[in-house]
This record gives sequence, C-alpha cells and structure tokens, in this order.
Amino acid sequence: MNENTKGVLLLSSGSKVAITRAAVKSATGRGLALHGSDRSENVPTCHFVDRFTCMDTSSGDRWVEDVRAYCQANAIGLIIPTRESDLEPLAKLKSSFASEGIAIAISDWETISLCSDKLATETFFKRVKAPTPKTITLKECRERENELDFPLIAKPRYGSASKGVQKIHEADELKSLSEDYLLQEQAPGHEYTINTYVSLFGECICTIPHRRILVDGSESVQARTEKIPTLMEWGKRISESLPGASGPLNIQCFFDANSNTIQFIEINPRLGGGFPIANAAKGNFVEWIFQEVFEKRRLDTFQNWTDKLMMMKYRDAIFEVD
Repeated sequence: MNENTKGVLLLSSGSKVAITRAAVKSATGRGLALHGSDRSENVPTCHFVDRFTCMDTSSGDRWVEDVRAYCQANAIGLIIPTRESDLEPLAKLKSSFASEGIAIAISDWETISLCSDKLATETFFKRVKAPTPKTITLKECRERENELDFPLIAKPRYGSASKGVQKIHEADELKSLSEDYLLQEQAPGHEYTINTYVSLFGECICTIPHRRILVDGSESVQARTEKIPTLMEWGKRISESLPGASGPLNIQCFFDANSNTIQFIEINPRLGGGFPIANAAKGNFVEWIFQEVFEKRRLDTFQNWTDKLMMMKYRDAIFEVD
C-alpha cells in the first residue's frame, strides 16, 4: 500500500448501498477512510461513508479538475466508479491519474468504448465467435423492412440501463424511432447476467451467472444464481478477449435450456445492478479490487460461490431531520 494513501473514493455513489457496504468493510479493515460523492448530499450512501462530498457530473466543465483536486487533498489512492456515464471520461484519465498514485478501478479505454457502442459490441461478439442476435441500423431496417421477421427489439446504439428499449411489432412503428436506433432479433430463452471479475493480469478469476427472474427499471429485483457450465465458460472467454479489461464486468445474454442455445446482447464494464447477488454468493469483487490495488496480490481463481442463491430486493428508506 502506498504509505501516503489515506482514502478511497466511491464516485457517484448515489443509492448504491450494497457496493458502499462492501467498500466500507474493505476500507475499514485497512485503516482507510471511505469517501462518497454525488450531485447532492441527499442520497442514501452519504449515511454509510466516512466522508461525503457533492460533486458535479462528469459532463460538467470542471469535473476533471474537481476530482483530481479532491483526490489530492484527501490522499485518495483508489477511485471506484459506479455510474455508467462516468466510465468513458474516467477511462481517459486512468493513465494520468495512475502516474499521480491514484488507481481507477476500470477497464482500459478500448474496452469501455467497445462496450458503450452496441454495434461495436456486436462486432466484438462475432469476432470471438460468441453467438449474438443479428443487429442492423435503423436505416438498413427501413430499406429491408419487407425482409424482416417481427417482432424486433429496438434500442439506442449508445444507450444504457435499458433506456429507450422497446419491442417493434410491425414496420409502421419504425417511423417513431430516432436515427441512432439499432434493431435486433428477439432472442429466445430467459435473460441472464454473467458477473465476472478480471484480474490486473487479464485473467478472469470468477464467473457467476444469475437468472433475471423479475426486473424493475432495468435492474433485477428477483434473481437466482445458477452454475451453468456453458455460461461460465463463455463468460470467461468473452472477459479475457476484451482489450485491457479489468475488474468487474457483467455480460447480458439469453439462454434457452431446452435447446442449450445462448445469445449475447451486451457488456457492462462496471459494478452493476447484479453486484448484490454476486457479492452475497461470495463473489467478493470489491475486496478483490482492494487486494490488487493496495496489496499487489495476484488473485487465485474462485468458483466456489453459492449456487441457487435467491435474491429478492425490497424498498427501504432512510429518514433524517434537516
């Protein structure tokens, strides 16, 4: 551990209480302070961290300077991102921050860029021979609408968290879509997330698939871990094929057990909504980040996680008097 490091920053922590609790445990055990940030202090995680600061979003003009200044003033040695929109700007800062002794727990720019573009993601899946639904641009779709088999899944090329995703049942519905949309064949089977962790040596040490049983606002509220060898093998292959991937990833796919077929649809290179179930199943992704950054530990493969673990999320509230 860098002897000057005193803290860890959980960036854009918001309502990510499960991630925050895991980070508190890892930071406290090493005598480090856990800092949290978001646009407002009226977020649940401000009650769990040692220190909380309000910080503009990554689209703000002074965001880079503010993050750097805060890290320097508080001897931050590690930044853990949690928000999708922060990934691309952080990936561009990874090298310069590392030279200042500040690690950012994020994959390299090549992977972040690839995963944020669904057309590039499809090209990557094809390159590594991972099965994926046929995907075409809206322009191509309009030109070939007589050849299409509906329904189709429409999604923004650069969207995240299922924002804007809709099912198209007939050609007339294409008229309402903006030009940045892609159209994808509907994949059969049940939707799964494969939570993986890639070490700083490029080794995928853990793969935890879970079935998304009930989804609310793009996040699983009911899910179950399932040790399906095919999904685990593909999760490892895809993770290790990404250019400069490291840390937590979650790979989305559809799996049809009857036909034993898989269709991969996207990759999220961060601690996502599936983290709570992976963490509860003993996939200690946050702790592994701390071990790699502060102890320079080479991680061992870990597949002894809890199978058939059911997660049922519920809403809770924090109350305070101003």
